[in-house]
Amino acid sequence: MTGLIKWLLVLLTLVLLTGLSLGTGVVSMDWSSLLNASSTDPQAIIFWEIRFPKTATAILAGFSLALSGLIMQTLFRNPLAGPYELGVSSGATLGVAIWILVMQKTSFSGLVFSALAGGVCTLILVLLFSTRVQGASLLIVGLMLGYMAGGLVGVLVYFSQDNAMRSFLIWSFGTFSATGTQHLIWIFSVVLLCLLPLPLLAKPMNLILLGEEMAQSMGVRVLRIKAVMIILSSSLAAVCTAFCGPIAFLGLAVPHAARALFCTEDHRFLIPACALLGACMALAADVFSQFPQSGQILPLNSIMAIIGGPTVIYLLLKGNHEASA
Repeated sequence: MTGLIKWLLVLLTLVLLTGLSLGTGVVSMDWSSLLNASSTDPQAIIFWEIRFPKTATAILAGFSLALSGLIMQTLFRNPLAGPYELGVSSGATLGVAIWILVMQKTSFSGLVFSALAGGVCTLILVLLFSTRVQGASLLIVGLMLGYMAGGLVGVLVYFSQDNAMRSFLIWSFGTFSATGTQHLIWIFSVVLLCLLPLPLLAKPMNLILLGEEMAQSMGVRVLRIKAVMIILSSSLAAVCTAFCGPIAFLGLAVPHAARALFCTEDHRFLIPACALLGACMALAADVFSQFPQSGQILPLNSIMAIIGGPTVIYLLLKGNHEASA
């Protein structure tokens, strides 16, 4: 299968899953009447206030986590690195835990602010540590920060009240349905700001894969590029965690799927490939997490792992077979 056909199939899959995500839910949509419906029509309200924000959030979250994972794996040259290994998402989770479990608040704006505050505080700590340690040592520091934040969350959960613990647990499952049209502009703005520099980083990221000394000999300012990569990866992970909850699987799995599907390590192709495949996986998880006409929504993280794991394994086996052929 040629590269062009693979790109077309991924784009076609993205369009198909977008349509399925917009059409899946408790209420069946009459698409013919929706086009002519007024703004006060119940189906128009459901579509524009619930379905469209949910689908758009899934696409943006897929972009964010997949690219965050790709940046992390390139930065540390470690296939097991992901957007959660620097502790930013754990810091965001701790912020939400303080908001829900300690302050007994549940407003969505406060939840987002607390998550962003926790993620930014952790990012500042990581950047401070990055001036002292590099490479695997920084990855270990990030993991330790994540474990510390997770330990504090566990203590808060242990002493929390049942209602607050249930609210926090529901948030921790992850969801694309919590955002509305008024929140999309914030998610879109942050994701767009982080996406714009990525094409310029493709060549330096390719050189960093060959080693820092090689990259420096080719004129790459390694420390500056690594600082930018940390900021971009952490910002993408933090904004996704703030609006969608901790979605852990996607950022680790999608870069491997992109490499296996397109048989390349070139970031000029991996960056758009990860963005598209991340959106596809997020939309697929959203579709499969909902039982049509039942009103039941399964935990997004569980569905993400159930459908994503076999998909990534298949693509890895297929990529290895094509490489050896």
